Formats: sequence, structure tokens, C-alpha cells
Amino acid sequence: MSKEVEEEILQMLTEVKDDVIETKDLQRDYHLMIRELVASIRELYTEVKNSRQRIDELEAQVAEQNERIARLEKKIEQREDASGVENIH
Repeated sequence: MSKEVEEEILQMLTEVKDDVIETKDLQRDYHLMIRELVASIRELYTEVKNSRQRIDELEAQVAEQNERIARLEKKIEQREDASGVENIH
């Protein structure tokens, strides 16, 4: 082989080696990014789950308060009826 061909082959091999190194670096970077994304998604999932649970708790409290209000309104109505007071709104 001529010296020029050897140098050309060596140059091509060096470029391939550099490309492989760059590809490995990119692969490592992408792998880290994916791990971070997965961690973020898990955190968001937990937040959404906790928020839904809190919403359910608040809805239950609202329902209890609505029932309490309805009972109080009924008692007031019964007292007004018993005392002969006319309901004027």
C-alpha cells in the first residue's frame, strides 16, 4: 500500500473512532436525560395522585357540610312553623 492510502485509511479510522466516541457521549447524555425525565414524571404522577386524593377529601367535606346545612335549615323551618312565624325571604 502506498503511504497516501495508508494515511487516508488512518484518517478514516480516526474519524470513525471520533464518531464512535461522540455517539457514546451522546448516548450517555440521552440516557441521563431520560432518567431525569422518568424521575420527573414519577414526581408529577405522585403529585397528581395526592391532589386527586385531596380533592376527594374536600368533596367529602363539602358533602358533609351541605348535609349539615340542610339539617340546620330543616330545624329552622320546623321551629318557624312551630312558633307560627311566617317564612319571608
